[in-house]
Amino acid sequence: MAGIWFIDCGLLVPAGFGSVDAWLPYMVKSRAPGSLVIYGPHPRNGEHIGLLTRVGPIVLTREGNRGLAGSNTNNGIICDQAAMTRQDVLGYVPPEKFISTRGRGRGRLILADE
Repeated sequence: MAGIWFIDCGLLVPAGFGSVDAWLPYMVKSRAPGSLVIYGPHPRNGEHIGLLTRVGPIVLTREGNRGLAGSNTNNGIICDQAAMTRQDVLGYVPPEKFISTRGRGRGRLILADE
């Protein structure tokens, strides 16, 4: 879902963007609205991804596979926005890393590794 959000905004996506691990090389420690948030047990093992929609005073994310009431599960049944409560944040992927200088089209897939 995260890659589709970027594509819909005309941004580049990494090869294999359907895998959370494809985003790991682009992580930074600072967060900003519009960045992706990556969760997992180890910096080389991302398990879940969401979109930061607000960073203060309450941090909000929009995520798929979310459990009801924001429970910590990757097998949920909804896609919604809720307070970020997970503690296993590995890092953030700012959209600025994926701006194309070669022209963009809504829904056009351009691989960042090209």
